[in-house]
Amino acid sequence: MFGKGKVIGIYTAHRRLSLSMYKGKEIKTTWVDIPNNIINNGQIVSKNLFAAFIKETMKEKKFRGKKAYFVIGTARVLTRNIKLPKMGDEQLRINLPYEFRDSISGELKDYLYDYELRETVDTDGDGVPDSMELLGVAISKEYYETVDEILQMAGLKLCKMVPEVCILERYLKEFPTEEERKKERCFLDIGNRAIRFQIFKDNKFKLAQVIDIGENHLFQAIAEDRNIEMELARTYVRTNYEDCVNSEVAINAYKDISIEVMKGINYYEMSDMSSRLNEVLIYGTGALIPPFIELLKERLNMNVNTFEEAFPQFTNENFSIVSIAMGILLKDQNQGSHIKNYVDFTEIFEKRVINWKGLFCGLLVIAIFASLFGKFAVYDLMQSVNKKKAEVAQVQETLDKYNATLEAEKDLPELYYHYTWHYMTDEEKGNVNRIVPMEIIELFKNREFELNGYSLKGNELTVAITTDSVDKLVGIIEELKGTEFVDAVSVSDVQRSKTEDTENSDEIVDVQMKITMIKIK
Repeated sequence: MFGKGKVIGIYTAHRRLSLSMYKGKEIKTTWVDIPNNIINNGQIVSKNLFAAFIKETMKEKKFRGKKAYFVIGTARVLTRNIKLPKMGDEQLRINLPYEFRDSISGELKDYLYDYELRETVDTDGDGVPDSMELLGVAISKEYYETVDEILQMAGLKLCKMVPEVCILERYLKEFPTEEERKKERCFLDIGNRAIRFQIFKDNKFKLAQVIDIGENHLFQAIAEDRNIEMELARTYVRTNYEDCVNSEVAINAYKDISIEVMKGINYYEMSDMSSRLNEVLIYGTGALIPPFIELLKERLNMNVNTFEEAFPQFTNENFSIVSIAMGILLKDQNQGSHIKNYVDFTEIFEKRVINWKGLFCGLLVIAIFASLFGKFAVYDLMQSVNKKKAEVAQVQETLDKYNATLEAEKDLPELYYHYTWHYMTDEEKGNVNRIVPMEIIELFKNREFELNGYSLKGNELTVAITTDSVDKLVGIIEELKGTEFVDAVSVSDVQRSKTEDTENSDEIVDVQMKITMIKIK
């Protein structure tokens, strides 16, 4: 059996399993490629086989522990830099899911959301912070539950789940000066099927992008040149069999990959003219190929280093590969604030359950002591008991309201509007449902309709209008149907009248119109 006190750091991106744990004051690490029958094209094929593989690798490499700290690869996490008006944790939890609506294809409630406080900002100059900057992150509940299940089958308890971007920010603290830590820097993660750019500036994550080329391009070139299987070509590269990493076909593959890397960096610099990117840090198995690294240093014309070169204080073998698994053990956490200074999805997933058994025992002890001190003491203690009961009931009521709000996705737009509408840019307002009915109402006003009243319920807007022509009414109905945000228009309670009792007098049409808007997912 594994030891009870040890913590195992786990990272599984790019079809690699990296493990870390403390052994005395040093961190012990290992990494292995995961077979195709377990993970294929980035998808887990078999939970049982994955769990067995983790368990067998831990046994073989002598990793003994029961607690698991898991790092989520960047490809699995939605990440946002968010600025909101200053608010408490409860209000922030309500608003946070809405920040990811444009990136989530399914339901908001199918994801877990967490955040890390960057800083509070005084925008008015009165010395009191009125807004705050956050790193917001989201993952699917299904992925969390899959990882949790796999680790349980491997004999591990998931105790912490942290995104890779947080680990990279932790490594920024390892630079000796503040100037070095604040530099604009690209972390270049070279994997099998893709290379990920992750840009950091001023000590914090800025953006990420992916290019669809990786080590497999090299493996394929060697496999075709030597007429062997891809997996065998991978082994050739890992062991530099017959100096294959310096062969002509390998050099040509490096050039192909480097061209795509250069394109990615050039695209980033062109899209942000304020960019001053001059630092590139390479990690992953691509950092193990010296000729490839030398070619990148030559072609990028920047300060290009592997993790092992950038952080010589970590003398761990293959640090460029196992650095993320190590970083989860180094992750700093300050849990003293009411606003979180760290990210951990396990805290979000686990339900807080009031310990009713402990509460009952406490009340029983109070009652026993009360019986010893006579009727006056009993009265005082019972008053205290009733007060505690009321506090517990109030806490439970608050929790119920909070959970109900999170579960009711349909309420999020209204809540979000309440807290953040006046702080949004015009572009951000365009992503919010509430702007649509406002545009429809403005349309009626611009077409010289008299607006008598309106109401909004869900995605149905009901308006009461008056016009002086049936033709105008038909025209506005056709115009509404032609817009991209209206699904259907129906008219009821049409009343026609004349201003005067003559044939040539102006016509007045009072209408109640129901407009069904297309739901934005």
